[in-house]
Amino acid sequence: MKTIVRKSDNTSAYLLPDGAVVDLSGPRLAVTGGPVFTVMDLPPGSVNVHENVTAGDVLVGTSTKIDEWIGNKFTFNGTAWGSNSDWEDFHIGCKLDGINGMPCEGTFTPPSKVCSECGQTND
Repeated sequence: MKTIVRKSDNTSAYLLPDGAVVDLSGPRLAVTGGPVFTVMDLPPGSVNVHENVTAGDVLVGTSTKIDEWIGNKFTFNGTAWGSNSDWEDFHIGCKLDGINGMPCEGTFTPPSKVCSECGQTND
């Protein structure tokens, strides 16, 4: 896998598959070869792209699973992953009806999709 990190603080903004191509040559950062998108808020000169940043199913040098990665939650300096000291977890309200048809007021904290109140999976 590869990651796009901000030069200013090494926060990992995107985690991409090995086959993704990151084009830093234009006025906007463009990703092709798998996911296809243009990054509007990161000028190409403000980022570094690092390859081979995982070992199997975890981020190199940690016990964090790839599916627990969230943009900007982690830092990567080209060798080691770390935690972003400015990160604050966020919670998303449950979209499903709760038990016995009552609205659920629970939340889930990404990357989890399981509601803390009703235990249902939110997609």
